[in-house]
Amino acid sequence: MKKNMKNIFAVLLACSIAAVFSSCHDDIYGLIDKETKLDTKGMKGDTSQIVQYGDYLFIANGNLYFKSNQQSYYLNIKDPNYGYKRNWKSINVPTTKKGDYNVPASTFYIASDSEWLYALTYIWEEDEDGANSVGSAEIYATNDKDLSDGLTWEKVNVSSIVSSTAYLQEMLVFDNQARTVTENPDLSLTFDLSNRRAYARLEDKNTKSISTYKLNGNNIPTPLTDEVFLGNSTTTDSMKAVYFNGKTYLSKYYAVCATEYALYYAESYTTGKRHYIDGSSTIYTILPNGQIDHNGMDNGAILSISAGADFLLTGTTNGIDRVRLDPTTKIATRSVKFDSNGGSISSEYVFMTYILNPNKKQDSVSVTEGTDEYCSTTIYGSIGSSSDSWSDMGLYSFFPARREWNRDGD
Repeated sequence: MKKNMKNIFAVLLACSIAAVFSSCHDDIYGLIDKETKLDTKGMKGDTSQIVQYGDYLFIANGNLYFKSNQQSYYLNIKDPNYGYKRNWKSINVPTTKKGDYNVPASTFYIASDSEWLYALTYIWEEDEDGANSVGSAEIYATNDKDLSDGLTWEKVNVSSIVSSTAYLQEMLVFDNQARTVTENPDLSLTFDLSNRRAYARLEDKNTKSISTYKLNGNNIPTPLTDEVFLGNSTTTDSMKAVYFNGKTYLSKYYAVCATEYALYYAESYTTGKRHYIDGSSTIYTILPNGQIDHNGMDNGAILSISAGADFLLTGTTNGIDRVRLDPTTKIATRSVKFDSNGGSISSEYVFMTYILNPNKKQDSVSVTEGTDEYCSTTIYGSIGSSSDSWSDMGLYSFFPARREWNRDGD
């Protein structure tokens, strides 16, 4: 049986992505690039999102990790030995179940609402071709915020909704990313997650198709109520969500985020039975008054978006990109060069970007004006044809005091 992680990873990628776009990749600020030596160690594997829960950030790549939700500079003031890398700590996944050949269960998708953390866990089995496939998929929830002795998980009962295993690889959990961030005088951060909601994409046994449901802790998920759909998204294909202007928008597009000033998205999404990406390099801006603007960027199809006060951090089919926001209207205008080495850390797919404090400047080396940033890179397609190696893939971070992008991990 082919039971290495590449096979498992390929199954997950086949659920939602394939390559259709490519573009030239330019090294930014060559002197900076030459001086920045990337670490060889870091968190490997596909990480689809960073999720805030309680006082922590969580990330999943098959296993589950957490770290403080405070800025790295603040944590180093409190403890000079804290450092700027490898501060993620492993914590227990929801189940110790194992699949065929004792392959352990894997958690790749997590989400949170104002009170609960959710995890979608796959149990693997050998298919008729001898490769790993999803044998069962289970959603777990926890409201345990004391991490000192691990997390206490409860299985979410979806049996009244799901009746078969036909759509296991289409199941997802995700949330609307809602959070309000306030920086205190001592540089600590306070988060308001009261508008945060979480969702699950499940098979509906009545319609025999996929539908999106709202997660409610350890209770049975419930139908949607006041959510709206972004662009051409539907309940069947939603895979992301975002909270903006008092509403939750469900989205089939990979790249979507919002601040109090604007909602940003790009129309890159999965299409067809073979799960190709229909990619787009255009960013749409929706303002609170309903005005919609759009501008094309020049660094490949856009797969993820996070917002800072002055720029967007985008993940593309060609690494990460930096997009200028109009200082008055907050409309996304054009791609610009990084001040750091961000433009040269990878030329591969980036499905996850995250900016800790969206009220701060993006890519700033000022510890008072900038904030922590993250991205995760992955190779899709042939590893042999990539200019990056498999060991280069995984989690990267930018900390203002460190003044550079580099590998991150446990």
